[in-house]
Amino acid sequence: MCHRDSTNAVIVGTADHDALMAKASLVVTHGGHGATMRALRHGKPMLVMPGMAPDQAIMAAMVQELGAGGVLPQSSDGAAIAERARAPTRSKRSSHATTGASRPPSERDGPDAIRLRLRRLLTRMRVAAEEPSMTDNTTAFVGSIPENYDRGLGPVIFIDYAMEMAARAAALNPPRVLETAAGTGIVTRQLRDRLPPETLLTATDLNPPMLAVAKTKFEPDEKVDFQTADALALPFAEGAFDAVVCQFGVMFFPDKDLGYREVMRVLAPGGTYLFSVWDTHRYNPFARLVHDTLGGFFPADPPQFMRLPFSYAFEPIKDSLIAAGFRDIQASVVRIEKAIPTAEAFARGQVYGSPIIDQIRARGGVDPEDLVQALKQGLEREFGADPGRMPLQAMFFSAKKP
Repeated sequence: MCHRDSTNAVIVGTADHDALMAKASLVVTHGGHGATMRALRHGKPMLVMPGMAPDQAIMAAMVQELGAGGVLPQSSDGAAIAERARAPTRSKRSSHATTGASRPPSERDGPDAIRLRLRRLLTRMRVAAEEPSMTDNTTAFVGSIPENYDRGLGPVIFIDYAMEMAARAAALNPPRVLETAAGTGIVTRQLRDRLPPETLLTATDLNPPMLAVAKTKFEPDEKVDFQTADALALPFAEGAFDAVVCQFGVMFFPDKDLGYREVMRVLAPGGTYLFSVWDTHRYNPFARLVHDTLGGFFPADPPQFMRLPFSYAFEPIKDSLIAAGFRDIQASVVRIEKAIPTAEAFARGQVYGSPIIDQIRARGGVDPEDLVQALKQGLEREFGADPGRMPLQAMFFSAKKP
């Protein structure tokens, strides 16, 4: 049990003591019957975090995040996880604050703000806890990955869908546009080309190295506000944007429901969320080929990166959008036939242009160049000699905030 005895007193844990409950402006509980009934009896707002109670590292980090006086026991590993979760992920606010996108201090003090901060912290901690050694990190596009991603994968599997996404966004004529998971700016470039010059465009990504590549695609006088930001903890005020765009990013969000709620929060009434996800391996055989080839090199512990982006199905997406409050939900399948100019360059992009390279090196025993050659041969065998041709299929979604 930890608590902070102040105006915004917070109880973390089972909250068994009525005296402490009476002081609290927010009760944080793992959902046990006792704490829930006491919170209801005292008329206190609750934040229910299933599975929270046994995890001392998470509880301690929440207490420290809020500046509470108590510290729960935690192991050295738990301390490291908590430290990674509290690491800053945002850059300083830029000139975009003039659009009303910064949050007034008064909004940070109440129970609702505390609840949101704790949800975001828990999400970050879950990610950190699942990636203690970076062996299978699916979101860290750092080092030389961004350049290889942009050069080896962008022209083959991303650019056509980026043009489609930008066309759909431009058709809405939104005055303020936010792009999340912007990566190396493949969609951002298309958005800026298609949107009117006066449209305010903000591009965000969790990984600063990806945005560093994106920035090289724009002249100094082109109006794009780049910000490092977590899509699950967007540093913008409610109603700050008229459209939010995300290409092939939501599949990686560790808490997808929270991601949809964050978009709902920053959208203005009547605003639109446009996003795309990959269809399954069945309709994107290149991804199945990469996944199977990796498995052949690491049969005991195959890297899973190429499974995650191709396994987010329509039904859970629809359910999450409805639960977040979106209306007028529309989905369409976009299938194209795409040339592979050179199989080796595409294979090299697959190996070196994603966290796959980190997963390979973490496992050891395999030269990445051997994997490049194996993929090259597989691509040529399945899609033909250079230039080969392969099918690609994605699902595009549009949803409105009432």
